[in-house]
Amino acid sequence: MSQLRLINQTEITSSVASVSVTDIFTSDYDIYKISADITSSGGDSDGSLQFLNPSGSAITSSNYAWAMLIMKSNTSFVDYKNTGTTQLDALFHGTPQGSGNIVYIFNPYSSSRFTFAIAKTIGQSSSNLRAYGGTGVLKLTDSISGFKLSFDVNATSGKIKTY
Repeated sequence: MSQLRLINQTEITSSVASVSVTDIFTSDYDIYKISADITSSGGDSDGSLQFLNPSGSAITSSNYAWAMLIMKSNTSFVDYKNTGTTQLDALFHGTPQGSGNIVYIFNPYSSSRFTFAIAKTIGQSSSNLRAYGGTGVLKLTDSISGFKLSFDVNATSGKIKTY
């Protein structure tokens, strides 16, 4: 099958610090695409991702590792990375003007492989354009059934679609 199939759409309709999308990863697919358009309340918002186990609980062990390149039109590019963390930091972003996020998740339901993520974001804040690109891994072979996004500045609206 070569076409995308919409599995879930979660809408943000009020100011929230986090949002969970449960029961979307199954043994049916190895690769998932998450598309999110997120608007934040008071400035730029970084959205961190934690994977959820089949019971819907966040996996909070220090087995996440990630790297991110932030490219802003008004300043030098910056790269961040970290290992042994409890989440994948800054994979999603929101701005008062909105931002477009695409994240691919690989092997989430497999209990014999690590779960990987690749992310890219385009957004605008005030007068500067920005692009983010990054990757991350959960170095556990646990079965993953969903994800939780947590924002450092509340998200006020948006749509999160999983394919």
